[in-house]
Amino acid sequence: MNLKPKTFKDVLIHLGLMVAILILLVVAFFYVYLPVTTNHGESITMPDVRGKMEHELEEFLSVRNLRYEIRSDSGYSETDPPLTVLNQHPLPGSKVKENRKIYITLNARQPPLVSMPNLINRKLANAERALKDVGLARGEIIYEPDIAENAVLRQLYKGEEISAGTPTPRGAKIDLVVGDGLGKQTFTMPDLTGMEYEDARIYVMGVKMKIGSVINDTTALKEFTGIVTRQHPAAGSQTRSGQLVDLWVGHLDAAGTQEEGVIVDELE
Repeated sequence: MNLKPKTFKDVLIHLGLMVAILILLVVAFFYVYLPVTTNHGESITMPDVRGKMEHELEEFLSVRNLRYEIRSDSGYSETDPPLTVLNQHPLPGSKVKENRKIYITLNARQPPLVSMPNLINRKLANAERALKDVGLARGEIIYEPDIAENAVLRQLYKGEEISAGTPTPRGAKIDLVVGDGLGKQTFTMPDLTGMEYEDARIYVMGVKMKIGSVINDTTALKEFTGIVTRQHPAAGSQTRSGQLVDLWVGHLDAAGTQEEGVIVDELE
């Protein structure tokens, strides 16, 4: 059987058929074969996994033909439980292909530590901003009689004074002892001489003043052991709430009135 084209027209027909077959193969490859083998054009809506716990991710994502990877750099939120999903990429609602990997950021098991700032003598509003800047929270405000109105006198964490620079869990609440300005109010200083030291100490606190130095008066008569012999400010002088009161006490060591936190000096 002789298939050799006999005319130029037959040659053109054969070429045309070959070109048509080639085009058909190209179209079939790109628009039929590739879409079938790569799921081309198929997409799913990215679910929201924020707020889910780590142990919930495998089952939740696998049924949706998605994978996940946990980032090594965890975040932290004091309002969410540890190992809760804080962030994800891609974001919820975006269109992705099946089997796409989601990158997950988890809430840390323990809060990171931050350096406690120095709030002493700062105004209350300024101290609150300083706490917020480092990731700490302002706890209770405790007012004390002091002429420094709205100034921080002491900073406390869990009831104990905390010094500047101490590593502190992020999100921790810091209580602030603040002056209430009552130190501006003046009154006449009472006479404490002749009182037992303990009675005088309680009286001073009752009028919203503070014990300053307690001096051992070794020159006092023996019958004045444990008795206040002198005071500063002097009785009858004008003083104010929050002021320090120094007391001289007869033979303080023998009286056994020295207590922790009180400065005891020898009388010169």
